[in-house]
Amino acid sequence: MLLKTISFALSFAATQAVDTLFAPEEDKFSLYMSAQMQNYTDYEMILNGDVPSWVQGELVNASPTLFEIGKYTVNNYMDGFIRFTKYAISGSSMTFSSKVVDDTKYYEASTKAKEPQMMLFDYPEPRRLADHVPMMDMYWCRASDNHCDNIGIMPWMLPDKKTTIMTTDQPQFLLFGKDDLSTGGFLEFAGEKDEKYGTQSLGATHLVEDVTTGDTLGLFTEMDMSITGMKKKITFYRISSDDVHHRKKIGSIPIDAMNYYHSFGNTADFILFPEIPVTFDTAKMMDAYPVQYCFQIHGN
Repeated sequence: MLLKTISFALSFAATQAVDTLFAPEEDKFSLYMSAQMQNYTDYEMILNGDVPSWVQGELVNASPTLFEIGKYTVNNYMDGFIRFTKYAISGSSMTFSSKVVDDTKYYEASTKAKEPQMMLFDYPEPRRLADHVPMMDMYWCRASDNHCDNIGIMPWMLPDKKTTIMTTDQPQFLLFGKDDLSTGGFLEFAGEKDEKYGTQSLGATHLVEDVTTGDTLGLFTEMDMSITGMKKKITFYRISSDDVHHRKKIGSIPIDAMNYYHSFGNTADFILFPEIPVTFDTAKMMDAYPVQYCFQIHGN
């Protein structure tokens, strides 16, 4: 099925076949953290052996592809320019398409400025001015002109069966076309005034499908300032096929800190949310620390 993990067999077969495009058989991982700027469109391959009938369809994923911007080198796997890759298996043949994502605001702004204009997971070499000036990287990621669209974590097809998005570490979804792997900016959410959402920060990197209705279920963190201080909560929502631009609130859970999360589940009656003992130090994030230095582990 489109944009869902078809099977380990598909991923393994595709990886084995595509590896030969990039590196010699004896050194398949030598280029993993180096610049890869090739683009491929429907590169045809023949799969060896019998391909099960259930291993059919398309698998899309994202990965880093370029780690140098101007004089800067980023040092974390999460900080490179991204590429989108699609494997399509039909019968015993497979086509492979892969494209450097060069049509985002981040790519345009960073290549023009010759520096990574984004909140990074680790310090680049050399360090930027933004690694010393508080909130400069957050300014690049402001909602009015968001440069933080260099993120593709999980591909997903919304319930209208035509809108395809990549989830990010934020509440926003990055639109992309599965046929040409182009991006279309962030999906706009309109008509949500009745939901009265507060300021949103982190968002689910892994969405789930409602086991009963087929709706998309997601969550994000809300922050509301009051006279007693900052109040935080995790809010769950659903997106239905009748309007993929509207996140309908299901409910919220109050939290004490900025929780880190990736996944959750659901049954016909319940949402299952594992609250792990990892949070973000928001003060450090505002004080120009890279993301990996802002994690807090709570042993108790």
